[in-house]
Amino acid sequence: MSIVTKEIPGTIAGSIHQFRILVEASPSGMIMIDHHGHIVLANSLTLSLFGYTREELLEQSIEILIPEPFRASHPQKRQAFFATPQPRAMGIGRDLFGLRQDGSEFPIEIGLNPVRTEQGMFVLASVVDITTRKLYEHELQHQQETLKHMVGQRTNDLEHAKDAAEQANAAKSEFLANMSHELRTPMHAILSFTHLAEKSLAAQANEKAQHFLSQIGESGNRLLLLLNDLLDLSKLESGNTIYNFERYDIRAIVNRVSRESESLLQEKQLQFDIAETPFDTNLEIDPQRMHQVFFNLLSNAIKFSPHGKRIMVTIQPSIESLGRRQSDSDPEAALRITFENQGVGIPESELQDIFNKFVQSSKTKTGAGGTGLGLAICREIVEAHRGKIWAENRPEGGTMFTIILPAFHISASNTVQEPINV
Repeated sequence: MSIVTKEIPGTIAGSIHQFRILVEASPSGMIMIDHHGHIVLANSLTLSLFGYTREELLEQSIEILIPEPFRASHPQKRQAFFATPQPRAMGIGRDLFGLRQDGSEFPIEIGLNPVRTEQGMFVLASVVDITTRKLYEHELQHQQETLKHMVGQRTNDLEHAKDAAEQANAAKSEFLANMSHELRTPMHAILSFTHLAEKSLAAQANEKAQHFLSQIGESGNRLLLLLNDLLDLSKLESGNTIYNFERYDIRAIVNRVSRESESLLQEKQLQFDIAETPFDTNLEIDPQRMHQVFFNLLSNAIKFSPHGKRIMVTIQPSIESLGRRQSDSDPEAALRITFENQGVGIPESELQDIFNKFVQSSKTKTGAGGTGLGLAICREIVEAHRGKIWAENRPEGGTMFTIILPAFHISASNTVQEPINV
């Protein structure tokens, strides 16, 4: 007989054979105790778990299977269960241990179920050895702690690398600013003397010397443009640029830029149109900086448009979610300004990269010149206004640059020092 048992009269005794089969087939250790806490039944798995024989375990107090530190309080808990018997797990929120005959302890889970008979109330306890699970849990916890340490170390390394990169970038920006400033002074002198020499030779009708000086002046002006762009970009990146925000008409800036570019438009016979805008086009901007953005975009459109094509500027009201801070996520009034041209377009894979420093589209890199800094400067200025700028190709051919600017600047002051690339 594989089940240790004491004769139980009544309901269970009447079907003891079927009951024994069910208990013996259980995948858990099964122990039944009476009201006094004496063991009246146990299956083979229970004997194997605790290391007892049938004779050694039968009629013993259930406390024999409980470690010494918890043994004294157990009878009170057992009586409380008999007072309000209902199925439940034992030891919720704390670890339970079983005590083997050899004195060793092992982690267990216990489920309690009341069994009512004509002889009275019994408790059937299921016992599960969770040693393997605990080993897995401890290993998992160890792995988690190791991973946490590795993540912390990696985060610390990345923070150090970030600090080093920021310091290097600041040093680079300072170097570019100093270099550009120092080079501009002698370059202005070279261009001034070149201009004076051209005027002097013009009176002598020395065409060959005039040609050479003209080439010097043209090259000097291109170099001066590069130096100015480097100086502007270094100031913008370092956050040392002062922005003077005021209520200003965007359309007026577009009109002024078009007048300044009129000779270039006529030279290539380009049609320049500004869409009619029956809306308020006043924004809180720095007019000088926004003029720099619009002039750059229009210059690019002229430079990369074939003869006789059209350039179109549209200004429309919009509702946008702008800014990079959490407080900037709510939709707000804005204006959408687009510069459309019918030029060569930009490869789709390069639409994002053209706003990086010293980057030009592969379609415009040759023939038309350029420093590769203009769009990078535009992006810095637009983002300082809490705006957005991007480029996309038109289905009909050419490129469209779009700028979104908020109607009101986030600062309450008219003059602020804007941090760039926060």
